[in-house]
Amino acid sequence: MNSFGAGSRATLRLARRDAWRNRARSSLIALMIAIPVLSMSAVSVVYRSDQREAQDTVTLALGEQSRNQAAIRSGGGVVVQAIDGSNYLLDGDAVGGAEPVRPSGRKQAAALLSTFLPSDDRVLEDRSESLTEPVRHGSRTLSSKTVREFDYSATGADGPIKQVAGRAPKTPNEVVVTQQLARSDHLQTGDVLDRASTTGNDRLTVVGVVGGVSLIGESALIALPGALLADQYSRKGVSVRWLVVGPTAVDWGRVLRLNDQGFAVTSRAVVAAPPPVADVPFWRISGGTYDIYNPESPLSRIPELRFLPTSSAVGVITVAIGLILLQVALMAGPAIAVGARRNERALALLATAGGNPRQMRAVVLATSGVIGLVGSTIAAGLGAGVGVIGVGLLRRYQEQQIVRTDVHLLDLVVLVGVGTVTAVAAAVIPARQAARLDVVAVLTGRRSRPKVPRRIPVIAVLVALIGGAVCYLGATHRAPFTTMAGIALAEIGLVAGTGSIIALVAKAAGGLPFAARFALRDALRQRSRTAPAVAAVMAAIAGSLATGVYLQSSDANRESQYRVEQAAVIGSLDVAFEPRPTSESLKAAQADGAPDVVELQPVDAATTSAVVGALRRTLPVRELAVYQTISGGRTDLAVLRPLPGEMTESIAAELNLLGRGRQLSAGFFDDGSALRIQTGASDPVITSALREGRVVVFSQRQAWPDNTVHVRVTEHQTNGKTSQRTVKLPAVVVSPRLGLNSPVFPPSTARALGVQLSPIGVLASTTRTPTTAQEKSAEAAVSQLVPANMQVERGYQGQVPVGLLALVIATTIIALGGTFTAVGLAAAEGKTDVATLAAVGASPAVRRRLASAHAAVITLLGSGLGLLTGLLAGWALVRLHQPPDRHSLPADLSVVMVNYLDGWPLAIPWSTVALVVLGVPVLAIGIGFLTTRSRLPLVRRLGQ
Repeated sequence: MNSFGAGSRATLRLARRDAWRNRARSSLIALMIAIPVLSMSAVSVVYRSDQREAQDTVTLALGEQSRNQAAIRSGGGVVVQAIDGSNYLLDGDAVGGAEPVRPSGRKQAAALLSTFLPSDDRVLEDRSESLTEPVRHGSRTLSSKTVREFDYSATGADGPIKQVAGRAPKTPNEVVVTQQLARSDHLQTGDVLDRASTTGNDRLTVVGVVGGVSLIGESALIALPGALLADQYSRKGVSVRWLVVGPTAVDWGRVLRLNDQGFAVTSRAVVAAPPPVADVPFWRISGGTYDIYNPESPLSRIPELRFLPTSSAVGVITVAIGLILLQVALMAGPAIAVGARRNERALALLATAGGNPRQMRAVVLATSGVIGLVGSTIAAGLGAGVGVIGVGLLRRYQEQQIVRTDVHLLDLVVLVGVGTVTAVAAAVIPARQAARLDVVAVLTGRRSRPKVPRRIPVIAVLVALIGGAVCYLGATHRAPFTTMAGIALAEIGLVAGTGSIIALVAKAAGGLPFAARFALRDALRQRSRTAPAVAAVMAAIAGSLATGVYLQSSDANRESQYRVEQAAVIGSLDVAFEPRPTSESLKAAQADGAPDVVELQPVDAATTSAVVGALRRTLPVRELAVYQTISGGRTDLAVLRPLPGEMTESIAAELNLLGRGRQLSAGFFDDGSALRIQTGASDPVITSALREGRVVVFSQRQAWPDNTVHVRVTEHQTNGKTSQRTVKLPAVVVSPRLGLNSPVFPPSTARALGVQLSPIGVLASTTRTPTTAQEKSAEAAVSQLVPANMQVERGYQGQVPVGLLALVIATTIIALGGTFTAVGLAAAEGKTDVATLAAVGASPAVRRRLASAHAAVITLLGSGLGLLTGLLAGWALVRLHQPPDRHSLPADLSVVMVNYLDGWPLAIPWSTVALVVLGVPVLAIGIGFLTTRSRLPLVRRLGQ
């Protein structure tokens, strides 16, 4: 045991000294290991920080002040919620129970909540709504689209909203602005804002700036309750929630009673001390993959419900991590092999001093382990720092609500261990080669040419083919581990066959120029040096292309699902009016028991005409069309659709339960002119149908067998009651336009529906895409006439090119590092050959041409092999995102909902492929030629 310990210490001491003595080579190996460890460490910090736990939900909703007991929001029906209230379902339809009575006014809502809350707690109302009137600071219109009423000062300094500058509002004409709005519109304390409002308080004074995690990315004005919004409880466009502040906690029993009244609750006490599992009717399994009613709870009143994932996200992550580790091993292998090659003399001296093959293997493995451990440790620390900075940048610039910065030491320790093990694994083959070293040949300076058994190429080809087949089967059957194994086998087969590939290429080198012929034959003689370098280039390019195909396919999937907002033609725009409430409606809203629906003042023809003129003055307009909707805001339309014949009653009940059932929101009224701009083409079928008074629908599921649509007309009365009737209208089904799912009604159907129409917006096509300055100018001109929201269709904006550019840069650096490591070794070992060439009259430029030829051999072979494996791995990653087969779903679930997507399309970034596969060799050849000294050295041969 003592001799074993002494031997281990000696081995580690030799490894440490060797790593320190060859710092350049050690740094290269450490860099190969450190890059992925650093990246994964940073990703770990960002991922862990972004995972929202129950306590994070409490912090977002209530802040850190212990007196803030609960946050309550309306669910719209009987609620079955998770412990923290962040997720809930509605089960009123499923159990056949009556909908809870919804209060119509603010006082009624507060009174209802008070009956279920501790008597010594109070309720603070928090309401927000999209701005319907422009707010200006001087001549500029604010970018804020939200106004909020909330007495946040009553929640304490550690509440969800924190005072950054100034103070809280004290009077109705005072507001505070969020940090996002203050930065974007250059606002500060003391600024005066003008608001074109019918509720008074036209001049608002900014008295402070507020922030906090809950306000990240929010651009809003915040005022006292009742200052800026009409006195409604929950009319359309108003978001309402309540904060419970006081000394007494809100327990789980009160939460369940509030659930029955249609409220979802986030309680600080419940999250801090969760109730028993049997008392929770709804449970969210960790990770959010499944939502499930808790079968152990007697409170569960509907069948088990699961949401099955449509793509194997875990599988994709598994394959990605496996590929990263494989690429790290392949990239670190050449540097380790080169290090062992250059350290042959020291190993030979160790052998002459009595070292056996096992000890020589141990020295090489220990050297790699020491380098991997040190490099991984440093990289993990730096990666954690990068992750912390990344979290801050995501909060600051990407508006991510990340509550905390979470650095998991266990993650970093695991990554350090993975990096170290990967370094040792990459050194296995060089260590075996070192153990079989020809000591005499090394010490005398002679080269040895190891013979490659003929069975190696055959085995390599079989392994590569088997790997490709396994990868195909794994990807098509959605088996991530099988897919990973197949990719690994394919790459290992190609790496093992690299020497044979070099031999085949070298045999065809007879007609090539001298430099290329010499480089190929030298690569053949020194396969142990060339093959690892080719493998490094292959690994770097394969990883780059696999990631590129994955990103490009992901972007293509998003593009295929992208639905233009209003117009098919890029550059077209939609101006949607936002009518103001009528004065009578505002007066009624301020009274106790205000109605749930507010009557809106229609936009008249004169205002619409002025808007059209403003658009023509400020934008390059080609064509304009006004579209209409129902006047007043008291009438709702819902298109009822028949259930497909093949659907079972359980599925039908499930669709109703999830709010995806028999009714679809109705579309707009048009004679075909607005739709022509919206679709970018004139359809004679649509135009004819609208002129004949038939409704145009874009799905057969919206039409009944008698070619009609059934429209439910709901009238909201001033006393809060509603009346309903169903109207049948003739319809025609046409092929979908822009993915539209809402019908288009001809104006002539207004009489049959018993409604009046008024302009609701303007669609316009343009001769060219408006600039941002033109868009802002048009928004300012329109906002002076009517509250409106304008959107310019700029088409799908992909973000892949930036990511691919970074990927190409990283790939190029890694590929060049592996290439010139081998080129440098070739130059060092080829000094005698170059000296011989000089002796027979070769020009000084020959050395440069030889260096560039060596670089060309390595990078061209590596690029070709990397192209094959990269496309295979990219295809496998994309194929894992195909949806599951319907027949593969569990048969024991009484209700199953699966979001059947079409799966990701395979998209290959050909420009990136060309840039990497061709650009890296060209760059390597150029660098090799320009950076190599042309002077030919004179050396003396030993033993030859």
